[in-house]
Amino acid sequence: MLDTTRACAFDKLAASGELERVRRLHAEAMRDVFRQADAEVATEATDEWREKYGRQVENLRSALDWAFSPGGDATLGVALAAAATNSWIALARLSECWYWGARAIAKLGTAERTHDNMVLRCGVGLALLLSKGPTPQAYDSLAEARALAESLHDTTCQLRAIYGLWLLAIRAAKFRESLAIGRQYAVLAETFWDGVASPMAGHMLGISRFCLGENASAAVDLEQASAMYAASAGSGDAIHLGVDLRPITLCYQAITYWLLGFAEKIITDRSASDRGSPYRQSSGIAVHSAWPVQQYRPCEDWCSGDRRALH
Repeated sequence: MLDTTRACAFDKLAASGELERVRRLHAEAMRDVFRQADAEVATEATDEWREKYGRQVENLRSALDWAFSPGGDATLGVALAAAATNSWIALARLSECWYWGARAIAKLGTAERTHDNMVLRCGVGLALLLSKGPTPQAYDSLAEARALAESLHDTTCQLRAIYGLWLLAIRAAKFRESLAIGRQYAVLAETFWDGVASPMAGHMLGISRFCLGENASAAVDLEQASAMYAASAGSGDAIHLGVDLRPITLCYQAITYWLLGFAEKIITDRSASDRGSPYRQSSGIAVHSAWPVQQYRPCEDWCSGDRRALH
């Protein structure tokens, strides 16, 4: 019934000569809706945000289809695609993020040094990384996004691009490089507080050090990240990166404790997490979900020296 009604409305608009004007107004409205979505992604509760904006996906696709069609408006399409970039990732629609992002980048023309280009390239890089792994295309997009963010003095996008480059290095098993990138992120995060940047710095440094076998240092970083995530609950969320990092931090924290011989801390932290976290993250389950990363760990005595250092 809805499809029939929609087709009838389209026919009547086309017959009256108003169809293109209405489609333009629709695309402009969607641009404004997803600009608002981008502004709210770090402050609204995750489920509420996804329900509120997830229902607009069909409208967004329709607007983008029109904007990039021969009779559409490519400039408006670029602005709309940029506005929707972070929402695609937050809604876990990665293929659509890089598909529409790539189409928009191809239509940039003289707008290559703009905010829209920066956002589009960062989104395309993250979407490619999360869906296809550490590809050269993902690296190029993220590196260019970072350079643009630095030139435009956009700290938020700098942090997002650096996170992507860090994750790319982790997935490529370049752990020394990932630690260096994590340190760069931490320096920048000190100048920026949104409830997420500082705990993310600890998350990144902790995982890099964990993968290098630096367990005592990793435990400290991950403990600090977990504490900051708990303190900032509700004031910011990392869903614009496509995943909430808090359970992952707890996961690596649990494995680090296990390797250091502090099994009792896993139980204690699990109890605290169950009381205070909306995720009810089980450290025991987390151990199993993250254990495959051990294949990248160097062969060494993981426990004895680091356990003494942590004491």
